[in-house]
Amino acid sequence: MRLLFIVFLGAYINSYAHETYFSFAEMEYNELSGKMEATLTATAHDLEKYYQKNGKIKGELSKALLDSSVFKMFESELNNHFYIDLDPFGQNSTMDGAEMVIFQLEGYEFELTGLVRFYLSCQLSRPIESTFGITFNLLMDTYPEQQNKLTFIHREKKATFVFLPSNQKQFIDIH
Repeated sequence: MRLLFIVFLGAYINSYAHETYFSFAEMEYNELSGKMEATLTATAHDLEKYYQKNGKIKGELSKALLDSSVFKMFESELNNHFYIDLDPFGQNSTMDGAEMVIFQLEGYEFELTGLVRFYLSCQLSRPIESTFGITFNLLMDTYPEQQNKLTFIHREKKATFVFLPSNQKQFIDIH
């Protein structure tokens, strides 16, 4: 009887582990305001485990983010794994290489489903005129199965892009 209980307990615990990891983002470019706004959605416990393992937070992510220094660190971390390059091919003669866009973390929301949404925005230094690059490699250095998806909205048109560990950067043509 005890052996049967242990087998069922092991199966129950393993049923909560997942083999695939996802995060999603929806990003919209507003030409009139010159702003890029994004909502990034991920599994809260995956992020929490990642940042605990790296010693960047202790305890629950939802409580850690209440500390302003952790909030700023998290904003920086998100910008390391989700960012825009306005000049990915070095075509702008006034720029010396890449022109990276830094997002501001406006806020976040933890859902009862276990997801967390981060609200990001940035004021662009110039209008987007053609193709720009987007890198979205959140959690890919820890979870090799990580897959990220971005839906880009511009002028009421939508396009979806998939990011994998083997393809962490995509190019979006604004036209």
